[in-house]
Amino acid sequence: MTPQTSEARSAGLLRIGNTLLDLIFPPRCTGCGKVDYRWCLTCQQTLEETPVVIYQKQVSEQLQVATTALHSGIIQHAIHALKYENMRQMTHPLGKRMADVLETLNWRIDTIAPVPLHTTRFAERGYNQAKELGDRIASLTSIPCIDVVLRQRATRSQVTLNREERLMNMQEAFLANTTHDDHIRGKTILIVDDVFTTGATLSEVSKALLDAGAKTTHGLTITTASAS
Repeated sequence: MTPQTSEARSAGLLRIGNTLLDLIFPPRCTGCGKVDYRWCLTCQQTLEETPVVIYQKQVSEQLQVATTALHSGIIQHAIHALKYENMRQMTHPLGKRMADVLETLNWRIDTIAPVPLHTTRFAERGYNQAKELGDRIASLTSIPCIDVVLRQRATRSQVTLNREERLMNMQEAFLANTTHDDHIRGKTILIVDDVFTTGATLSEVSKALLDAGAKTTHGLTITTASAS
């Protein structure tokens, strides 16, 4: 079975499971709780009307990160819907926000690199939200989105970890995918993820790419946990 076939099968099983659950437990909008909606039109309009506010973080000498909003309110709900409610359509408005931010920055990007999921997490979710976002940005900017990074070991969820634990958790978790060396060596690479908290994940992805010969890296996420 090819990876594409496996991904399609996983997504199909998730859709069937969600349909059966909807028959037993009517869905509620992830944004506002309205019954019989996974994501209502009011929340969609609120999301689309939420202004982009760019926050920039200098994580290291070769990694500057930009985000589109603080991790709160309707944006936070939309990310939750994307990651945990199988609502891949959220990549359209969220990816558009990210593409709009990228357009305003003076970054010359050669390759978009989504942060990879471990195969176990991918099997649970059926898709990689960072890859979905990267593909959306690529469609709007014509910059290729390539899987130039591999996750070489599973890691704990970062949600409950402090800064030091996050850094330890992500050490050597990633490896450059050298089958795409022509999209890595000498290139300026945009690392895409959903949320910026401490920068531990983006830093480790950046390190893997720089060790493989990338010229420099930038990061782009939907939200940041803090303005500072």
